[in-house]
Amino acid sequence: MPPLRKTVSSLHSRPCPEINTTLLTQLDLTDSQRGRNKLPRFVVRDNGPFNRVALWHMPQLQLEMLCCGPECQSAVFMSCSATRGIEVFRVKRDKELGDMMLTFLARLTTEVSRGQPPNIDLFWDDPAYHVMLRRLVRIGREVVHIATISPEDVQRSALCDKWFLD
Repeated sequence: MPPLRKTVSSLHSRPCPEINTTLLTQLDLTDSQRGRNKLPRFVVRDNGPFNRVALWHMPQLQLEMLCCGPECQSAVFMSCSATRGIEVFRVKRDKELGDMMLTFLARLTTEVSRGQPPNIDLFWDDPAYHVMLRRLVRIGREVVHIATISPEDVQRSALCDKWFLD
């Protein structure tokens, strides 16, 4: 197994862990999108762990690091697959981005507290919102791949040796 503990501890901070699992079963809508009188079916399909951290995870990761306190300067994101191993990434904390996000969350809270749902494009005309979005994209591009853990090195319980596929 790769020296993950050593790799993670070399980040010089208390990283915030985030484990994301990929789905093992997926809805299969083939056969003309499972038309009339045909029930949708699930198929076993393991697409493996993702080879990058998707951009939609960035806001959550930044807020999790904020919640972990000032010592937390990064998050360790693991994309886990049921049968194909784990990919491990490091996401840096961006304090300025976190502050921007909190500003927009406060504004959203004010809008929601008025008792009416906010417009779907509530912040779209605000230039600061676009600055924040560009910063999220930049942080996403700076993600570092730390390790690949093969399926053989993933600890499994001896009590669960059947995949219930029979």
